Amino acid sequence: MNKDKKLLLPCIVIAAVIIAALLLGTLIVTERGTAGENVSWTLTAGGRLRAGGAGGIDDFSFAKNNAAVFYHKSVVTASLEEGVTRIGDEAFYDCYNMRSLSIPDSVTSIGGRAFHGCDKLGTIRLSEDAAFTFENGGLYTKDGKTLLFVSPKKSGKAFIVKDGVESIAEEAFYGCAKLKTLTLPDSLKQIGAGAFHGCSNLSEILPGAGFVFEDGALYNAEKTSLIVLLPQAGKTAFVVPEGVTSIAPEALYGCKALTELSLPDTLISIGDGAFCGCTNLETITLGGNSAFAFENGALYNADKTALLVYLPKTAAEAFAAPESVTAIAPKAFYGCKAIEEMTLPAVNEIGAFAFTNCSSLTSLAFGGSEDGWRALLDGAYTGLVENKVAVTFGN
Repeated sequence: MNKDKKLLLPCIVIAAVIIAALLLGTLIVTERGTAGENVSWTLTAGGRLRAGGAGGIDDFSFAKNNAAVFYHKSVVTASLEEGVTRIGDEAFYDCYNMRSLSIPDSVTSIGGRAFHGCDKLGTIRLSEDAAFTFENGGLYTKDGKTLLFVSPKKSGKAFIVKDGVESIAEEAFYGCAKLKTLTLPDSLKQIGAGAFHGCSNLSEILPGAGFVFEDGALYNAEKTSLIVLLPQAGKTAFVVPEGVTSIAPEALYGCKALTELSLPDTLISIGDGAFCGCTNLETITLGGNSAFAFENGALYNADKTALLVYLPKTAAEAFAAPESVTAIAPKAFYGCKAIEEMTLPAVNEIGAFAFTNCSSLTSLAFGGSEDGWRALLDGAYTGLVENKVAVTFGN
């Protein structure tokens, strides 16, 4: 054997080993489970997920400590087999390495936030008879009336929602950080909660006939609802116009430049997490508004039975909620890193993610019983790191 052949042989062996490993990675099942009463799934070492059976994939909810069955960083490709009829709520929640998904004709509905956090999902395979279409990075119902999901990988810097679309699903544009310009059709009537969450570079919305876009904010046509204030607008002070009666969930999410906010007398409703991520917000001015109360950095409803938000910028090391408070809203203390000690009365409701990113919190005094506290946390993700926080009870 000559010298060249001797050198070539080890290379061939190494290449064969690599190819074999890749093939085995796509074939060897490392995990398996169920995703519904009659739906089962397998996951290979190479990240190939297959789900099959008869019927729908169950709904899941991260906020209720019930993470999606497909929540797995290892998922790279996913295939649903004929017979699966529905993709449940949050089914692929935070499958952030998933690149492609195949959906069979038998799937006729897709639940809310099904692809939350699927930032790399750029290919959705559908047949001509499928109940959905995937065009220019957007997943639509076949009738073209609902936009379900926009791929952050495929949305680009400008995205045009198709004519005929009447509703945009909740969190449809979640994580589309590259998006700068969005065009909405005249046919659009409804935009779901948190539809533009994480669209940190979105600076212009061409609203169509059903909405109004001015001064960096999107409203419904009557300007009674504030849907979103774009973080890219860079507002340090923002006055919600008189006539607005509701602020949508997560409407001001991520407006880090904002330091002052004025609410109108007409406002009566504020959605969950409306001010989440407003890390520099210091002042909320109510003027003549009687539906809310603001004091010592905290916003409440009028009778102070519900604590809506405690501003991270003004948060003190110790916080005591008024005895009148019976409910803590979702994301109420989100990002309050300064709080070390907290005192709560015997509340009967704590919303999802209420204590998320309260990284310095080490002591919590609860006015009720230990059983009452455990009941509050049962079945809900509050963000509280229990093994770090010493909880004491009033009775």
